[in-house]
Amino acid sequence: NSCKRHSINDLNNAVIDSNKQISIMFNNIDGITSNFDTFVTELMAKNENFSVLTFAETNLDACNKSLFNIKGYQSIYQSKINGKHKGSGLAIYIRDSLLFTKLDTFNQCSANLESLFVSINNSNNLSPITIGALYRPPSGDEHLFISELNVLLQKLPLNNVYLCGDFNIDLLKKSHTEFEDILFSNGFTPLISISTHHKPGCTPSCIDNILTNSTDSVTQSGVCDVISSHHCPIFCTTLFEWKSCSNEPNISKYDFNESNMMQFENAFSNFLLSKNFFVGAIFDEHNFNELLNNINGLVEKCFIMDENLLASKRNRINNPWITSGIIASISKKDYFYHLWRQSIKILKNGEGDPLLYDKYKEYRRSLKSIINSAKKMHKSKKFDKANGNSRETWKIINEIRGKQKGKIKPSFIIDGLLVEERRAIASGFNKYFTSIASKINECDDGIPLLPVPKYTDYFKEPVESSIFLDPCSSEEINEIIQDFSSNKASDIPVKALKGPTSSRSKFQIVSQNYCIHVLSRSSVK
Repeated sequence: NSCKRHSINDLNNAVIDSNKQISIMFNNIDGITSNFDTFVTELMAKNENFSVLTFAETNLDACNKSLFNIKGYQSIYQSKINGKHKGSGLAIYIRDSLLFTKLDTFNQCSANLESLFVSINNSNNLSPITIGALYRPPSGDEHLFISELNVLLQKLPLNNVYLCGDFNIDLLKKSHTEFEDILFSNGFTPLISISTHHKPGCTPSCIDNILTNSTDSVTQSGVCDVISSHHCPIFCTTLFEWKSCSNEPNISKYDFNESNMMQFENAFSNFLLSKNFFVGAIFDEHNFNELLNNINGLVEKCFIMDENLLASKRNRINNPWITSGIIASISKKDYFYHLWRQSIKILKNGEGDPLLYDKYKEYRRSLKSIINSAKKMHKSKKFDKANGNSRETWKIINEIRGKQKGKIKPSFIIDGLLVEERRAIASGFNKYFTSIASKINECDDGIPLLPVPKYTDYFKEPVESSIFLDPCSSEEINEIIQDFSSNKASDIPVKALKGPTSSRSKFQIVSQNYCIHVLSRSSVK
């Protein structure tokens, strides 16, 4: 059995940011309102690479979930049972780079079993991974829980399922064979086999667990000793190839800052001078293609972003109030916790040294107060800085409320691969629609099509005096571009288009006048 306790160094080595695996963590948070800031501070100060975070006993209604955001994650909540203030409610946080779907079919909330499920897609169009957060209220009926769980397990997919929860059934005892029989008969195996819950006066127990029907894919599992509470967080990592939205190897990223735009302006002006290109010049197709190729080369040279910058990770500390002093205090609290745990082994009394536990408990209480105060102070300073600026003030208020614009992540399967980058999706659509006719014609049993007439066949006899094509001027080009709306741009910011007016105008005039020249030579006047 590979399940073991993980120190901070072990955890950082075990849970890495990779698109070849999914890492799942579960914790009974015992009230997200009172323990959320402390938990997030401790977790993110030590390891921020978990793909999915699952919680039980949130004691929260789903409508208030926006108050508890974790940077870099999206969340779904299941409300606590109506009228129950403690011991109910579930939550799942999914990394922004993962594409997921909420599975309402498997979600339930009864007096005996609460469950919340999501499905995460992978990059190879294979079976998705199903992750569930479960909780068995100890006040419920254990036999009814096992019966409801059995029904749920039979409905779930046959593989790639991970059930994370506090089942309040101690697998270290031999008196719960009925629960184990239900698991094994449905193909599920517990990944946690050591104690996950311990407090003075109670025997250590294994009531938190991760159940799976795909043990062959599991690479590691264990208990996190880095965050000390009565319920220790548990985790597992599993092989699962997924494609990150932030890492598109074939899509170039560009930086249109002022320095890069000036570099492009100078390089393009020098090119025009070296080739004696000037406004009003007549180009043949060769010269015009040479101009376009040079433009493309200069864009790549001047605006493309450094791959090292693209590969850089965001700061380990997500929240500004997590200072180095708070991180050091977290380590000291963990040290007191481990001293107490060691005293249990030395004294062999099941409770350890009460003085060491009281010292740890008092330090934990003080640290929690410090974290809350640091967060409040940080928000207060932001309000002070925005004093007199109503726009910034409301921005801070909405940030505290968790109000933000929804992020719609487009995703399509193209050639059997999951594609999430906007330009790649647009290119896929263009390729699809432009290939419809040719594919139909290539098909032996396809629809017989008559030859497509030329577009000129639809025009009447030309009237040469009806249209006059006048060469464009720089003033005309600039006036059109200056009227561009900022919210209509895609990948290229409007300020980049409106910036280097000189070289941009030269290129626009040359290209427009070349098109006019081509049209004037055609049979359509």
